[in-house]
Amino acid sequence: MKVVLYSDNEVINDLYVINLQIFVDAQVLVVSNVDSLKEALTSEVELIITLSQVEGRDAGAEVQTIMKDGSLQTPLLLIGEKSSIAHTHGVETLPGNLNLQLLIRTIAKMFNITAKDMAFKDLPDFYPIPIKILSNIDTAPCDIYLKMTRTKEEYAKIVDVGRSLSVKVKMYLQRGVETLYIPKDQRAVVANLASQRLNEKLQEKMTPDMAIDVVEQGFELIAEELSQNPQANEEMVKISKSCVSAVSSVINSVPKIKSLLQSLLENKSRFIYMHSVMTTYISNHIIKNISWGSEEHAEKVAFVLFFHDMFLIPVYNKYPEFKYEEDLIFNQVLDDKEKEIVLSHARMASEMIRNFPRMPMGADAILQQHHGMNGGVGFALEYQDDISPLAKVIIVAEEFVNIALKSKDEGTAITKDQVVSQLRTRFTRHTYKKIIDTLDNLQF
Repeated sequence: MKVVLYSDNEVINDLYVINLQIFVDAQVLVVSNVDSLKEALTSEVELIITLSQVEGRDAGAEVQTIMKDGSLQTPLLLIGEKSSIAHTHGVETLPGNLNLQLLIRTIAKMFNITAKDMAFKDLPDFYPIPIKILSNIDTAPCDIYLKMTRTKEEYAKIVDVGRSLSVKVKMYLQRGVETLYIPKDQRAVVANLASQRLNEKLQEKMTPDMAIDVVEQGFELIAEELSQNPQANEEMVKISKSCVSAVSSVINSVPKIKSLLQSLLENKSRFIYMHSVMTTYISNHIIKNISWGSEEHAEKVAFVLFFHDMFLIPVYNKYPEFKYEEDLIFNQVLDDKEKEIVLSHARMASEMIRNFPRMPMGADAILQQHHGMNGGVGFALEYQDDISPLAKVIIVAEEFVNIALKSKDEGTAITKDQVVSQLRTRFTRHTYKKIIDTLDNLQF
């Protein structure tokens, strides 16, 4: 789909372009002045998106005039209501509040693009499935493949459809394999079956180790669904709520963070999931030990941390050599689209959970601010006070986990006091220091 975006807002431009590319496979040409607009509006353009005002002028009226002069019948989407053509016949008008989900949903409706169409957009013949998603499926619902090398698209069938799957999954998990492959037309079949099995597991009584494993399957499954359709569906809501509850139970049953880390390592948990669970553990401790903390706050933060890095998982799937978010940003391997996802993942997650029924109040704002940026785009270099106190809790907790895990990666022992000392150097504002003070009695 060829799209022209008429806008003078560079931040909005980047966000619109990346989301249009990802979700409706659009080729977007951005123009910011009338001359460029006249040149861009040809009969090949399939959609025109314009802000209601560009450089203080009525951009909607300018676009409509050029369309009339060129006898163009191109669909027109207006962002904002400060134009004389807002809500007039033939003009699809959206509020100017940067609601990207509404934008994608509106375009999908205008062009009859279904969720299924989006799911099959540009899929390779062999579709990657995180191996944990297959853990509860006893019999292969389709042929299962292993990629032979990272650099070449060569695949070997390891399980035939209808044959036992669980033994093979355990074997490849032990070997450190994180991803298997299925025919692209079987993605929905596998996802639906995995959801069904996972829901059954989540209803069972589980030991902490079992819960860690099952919740990771839910974590991977929801990330997989979101990579194809950013809107939360009923099944996703059900699974995520059960997973958040299970994570909270595990955290409250583990006496020390090193015990939790050991359980995660023995479970062969992926780094991004391990990082999320450990951050939830530290956040939970902070909330229990700070004067204003409550059980409601702890539940809200557990909910936020289950989703906070969901949109990064496809990037980590593609580049398993990277662990930390700064690794994703400061390298020459990721393309511009992937780096934009990294920079915008907080905002994307925040927008996604707004569709959740009975979402914990304010969880979307905390998600958006969990890297210290009010708009949910980018990473703060110096952390300010103009964000939610619970976002500050998450920021401190994540940094604690980063310091501890990087020390482990380097093979050096580190004490809790050394971690806390580094945090005090990193965060100098009073509100952050009060949060760090609660870590003095953490069982490390």
